[in-house]
Amino acid sequence: MNKELIINSKGEFFFFEMDEWKKINYTKYNHKYISTEALSLLKDKVLTFTTTIDNKNNIHLIVLTLSGKLLYYLYQQDKWSNALIANFDTKYNIYKNMNIILDNDNVNIIYSYSNLINTNLWTIQHTLYKKKTWGKYNIISFLGHKSNLYFNIDKDSFGTIHLLYNNIQNNNLQINYTFYNPFAKLWN
Repeated sequence: MNKELIINSKGEFFFFEMDEWKKINYTKYNHKYISTEALSLLKDKVLTFTTTIDNKNNIHLIVLTLSGKLLYYLYQQDKWSNALIANFDTKYNIYKNMNIILDNDNVNIIYSYSNLINTNLWTIQHTLYKKKTWGKYNIISFLGHKSNLYFNIDKDSFGTIHLLYNNIQNNNLQINYTFYNPFAKLWN
């Protein structure tokens, strides 16, 4: 079960969790650790979710539902808004490692997926929200096992996204590196 904790600059806590019925619940606590709000965000069953907070105390939540909807939620000025980003084929694909990175007003969603027919072939994909439009980039496709498929991402002060991922080559596990240049809008 996913569980994530967000703390804003006012000292408020937002605890998100996926319950046993595959629903996302969140509880808001004030700076004295007293619950001030608790609710379920959506009625759909959820496969995975991820959260982050920006420097304006806005909470960003990405949700992949069991039916394949990739949803973007924004908590701004004590209100939730949401948008449908895409529809994924969750019947024939596996999705893992959902991540979100913010860069000013840009929202970067990076995740991996594989087709159920060949679960050893994985693709890491980058979905970018910039200037009110969504774009999609295939970063890399590689061989890997779903049991040990990992990657880590981070952003530097120039907005460059750095990606470390593992793959299998000649039955050996290898760690690889690539990066996204936001000025050229390219993965290297």
